[in-house]
Amino acid sequence: MQEIRQISFFGNSDDIIAGIYQYYLDNNLELPALMGQENQISGSLLKIPTIDHHLKMIGQAACELAITGAIKSVSIESEFIIR
Repeated sequence: MQEIRQISFFGNSDDIIAGIYQYYLDNNLELPALMGQENQISGSLLKIPTIDHHLKMIGQAACELAITGAIKSVSIESEFIIR
């Protein structure tokens, strides 16, 4: 029985995955399953699924905590975006 392998890439940013996407196109290779992070414009344009960690919201919450001196947990949920 022949083994079937599915190649997939999960990158730490949509821009990294866009580079892998371009490599496969440039070399006339079949595109693997791709997923990025941070909901960047490159992922949106290429219709690559992504995980948005809402870094702006995290930064804003961190600044508010630093300014107020509050000690508490703040929950900011990530969002899985299928394109």
